[in-house]
Amino acid sequence: MPVILPLLQWCIGKKTKYDRQMNAKYKAVGEFIMYDKTNFNIEVNQKMPLADAMVMALRDLGVEHLFGVSGANIENLHDAVFRLGEGKLSNRLCKSEIGAAFMADGYSRFKDTIGVCCCTSGGGMMNMAVGVAESRASGVPLLAIVGCPPSYLTGQGAFQDASGNGLTVDAKMLWQSISKCVIELTAEHFWEQLFHALTESFSKRPGPSSLLIPRDIIEQQVSPRPSWWPSKLSAFKIEDELPKKELLSLVSAINDARSAVIFAGPEVGNQNELVKFSNFTGIPVATTLGATGAYPNNHPNFLGTVGAAGLPSVHTYLSGCDLIIVLGCQLEAMIRAPFETTLLSKNIYIINTCTSSSPKHLDVNTITACPNRVLKYLNGNKNHLIKKLNPEKLPQHTHYKPQTYSYGKTPELNTGEQILKQSEALTILQSFIPQNGNLLFDAGNCAAAAAHYLTIPDGTRSLVALGMGGMGYAICAAIGIQLAKPKNQTMVISGDGAFLMTGMEIHSAIEWRLPILWVFFNNSQHGMCTSRQRHFFENRITCTQYGDVNIDRVVSGLDSSNTLWHGQAKDATEMKFLLEDYYAKDSRPGVLELKIGIEEIPPFFPLARETW
Repeated sequence: MPVILPLLQWCIGKKTKYDRQMNAKYKAVGEFIMYDKTNFNIEVNQKMPLADAMVMALRDLGVEHLFGVSGANIENLHDAVFRLGEGKLSNRLCKSEIGAAFMADGYSRFKDTIGVCCCTSGGGMMNMAVGVAESRASGVPLLAIVGCPPSYLTGQGAFQDASGNGLTVDAKMLWQSISKCVIELTAEHFWEQLFHALTESFSKRPGPSSLLIPRDIIEQQVSPRPSWWPSKLSAFKIEDELPKKELLSLVSAINDARSAVIFAGPEVGNQNELVKFSNFTGIPVATTLGATGAYPNNHPNFLGTVGAAGLPSVHTYLSGCDLIIVLGCQLEAMIRAPFETTLLSKNIYIINTCTSSSPKHLDVNTITACPNRVLKYLNGNKNHLIKKLNPEKLPQHTHYKPQTYSYGKTPELNTGEQILKQSEALTILQSFIPQNGNLLFDAGNCAAAAAHYLTIPDGTRSLVALGMGGMGYAICAAIGIQLAKPKNQTMVISGDGAFLMTGMEIHSAIEWRLPILWVFFNNSQHGMCTSRQRHFFENRITCTQYGDVNIDRVVSGLDSSNTLWHGQAKDATEMKFLLEDYYAKDSRPGVLELKIGIEEIPPFFPLARETW
């Protein structure tokens, strides 16, 4: 007992003799200060602990939320937010570190800022890495802060050691593989290191920066905020000059084209600039699955969705074009698969902040630049650079409207009288999609079918995170997005498999009273995987189906004070009634479970080639 008690005290944050000696050392050299508990006011022009400096810097740059799960090695940061947030920066306790990173990612995308998430090393760090990897793959600015064991215990058996020594995980190598930059913070170089991390997150192709902070370093004092420190996040964004030579080549290609088409991906960012450009040139637009709302779906120049989950009519239209302009993506395999051979004879321009993954076997011209900046440049110079295409040159696409098509049905999962089909449910949802709101899909059958059955209302932004294609992203990211756009309503369309992975984060939305409606298609399986096994493995279904889960009953246990709306529908009548009930009442978070009675093969190219 005499040995165990001091160890327990240290583990819960009390100072051991060694720890007190270290703190006394810092105090002796002016590197450690004690607070009057009644006065937490700190001036930016004085020395302060690193945690305080970090919080005040982020707060003054306009960061509003710190998403994370607390623990011994990161608690100083949460305490600093509590003391110094001033109602501008707040702690957001998530239910898992995966959820924290997904929320920060969604917040960053829709707020046009940087998302910040934090965790401790060990299991917390491994969890958070899932969401940070999505941000890296999708080019989303993120600051991932990892609290590490004290530096003087590194490699010596510290709890949650991540030094790479012996059998421990190497945190630096892990984060280097999923971040633009990784920095182990020091008190001496804190301001330069933080500046570098933020600059890396925003510049060129955005992405996550990871900060590793040892437990003793987070308490050390740093110098006052330097005079050169920026006051706005925009100051950290360093943009290269637009490649004018390549842009002139694009202009020439447009002027020489017999007919052209634009593919709009997630990085387009600004619908207005694309609409201006399309209106002037007359070039029609198809959107990718990851950004079905990147162009007004009701616009006469809109073709529909392109790619493996796209419309056959769009792909047919391509055969009459000689120029393809790809904006905001890299013409990834999931986009080009249905018309790979058609592309061999096309002149292709890919404009994106990253073009390293562009297909090498095609005749591709790459312009590494922000697509929205390029559109602004072209729109600003269109009168003397670009000739408006002769409408007679363009293939007619009036009959190439977004359309559904029939596809085979596999055996029924439920044989009762009440039957709800996925295609039917999506058609019903159409009239309930939030106007000028946010619409998220989890990757899978729901998203593939939605590309065919849903029209995104003007002003509504849609998102399918396909960077890593991780299940459960939309459930959590919707929370960060709602915090970023508090005046908008958010709808999430997802499957039951995703709910089982990250559904507990709905509890966070309940606590924060966020008006998000989650619609879960429940068919007791990972639908896309089941469909693939029926198609490619002679109907041998394995490792994709599971026992029935009552989502409505599960989520009812998350709410003890009538702050969550929830319901379950088994047919179209029930579904319409419940949706009308939810939207007629108030702005509580809501969960609608749809019991899907028939498994439908989704309109997905690899599974329905005979219809394309």
